[in-house]
Amino acid sequence: YHLGEHEELLYIAMEYVEGVPLDHLLKAGSLRQPRQAVGLLEQVADALDYAHSMGVVHRDVKPANILVRADGKAKITDFGIARICSQHVTLTGFALGTPEFMSPEQIMASPIDGRADQFSLAVMAFFMLSGRKPFAAPTANALMMQIVQAEPLRLNEVDPRLPSAAARVIDKALAKSPADRFATCQEFVAALGTALGACPAHSRAQPVLPPKLKPV
Repeated sequence: YHLGEHEELLYIAMEYVEGVPLDHLLKAGSLRQPRQAVGLLEQVADALDYAHSMGVVHRDVKPANILVRADGKAKITDFGIARICSQHVTLTGFALGTPEFMSPEQIMASPIDGRADQFSLAVMAFFMLSGRKPFAAPTANALMMQIVQAEPLRLNEVDPRLPSAAARVIDKALAKSPADRFATCQEFVAALGTALGACPAHSRAQPVLPPKLKPV
């Protein structure tokens, strides 16, 4: 809302969101139905696509950076390492982001666009639906090597209750090359929602409602 300076300190005033971080909801087991996951992913995808349309790539999409309000509205937070696509200043060989959710092109410090956020969103979707992440390794370096070189786990092999069609959608969004992914985050989540229609637990997408918020 406002940028300013006070006593030689720069500050940013932002919207106050009274909500619960998505990673806390996942730990509490509050997202147990595919329709709930899709309902939230739809909101995040819509917000990311808007940012991308304005030339901004978030670069750190993960559950800890999604706040869910009491009415089920999701808000993306922490654009601290977001990149303006028109900027040409880069830190060569320096990768920014959270390793578990980073795209191959981020790890390789290659040029990025909104499809890097789509990869991270697909990792998040995989985790929300199965309780596991598509890549796992004992160290951050080994994990990043897997993301760049290895094939991800398959969603329906991690959880056989989920349809193979959903696994194929996730695989496409997790493609090593951005050119092989969906055109937008919304296209990815729409395809995932359609694929999960074959899952008995899936019906019309619904927002997830966090537990009653306690005043801080």
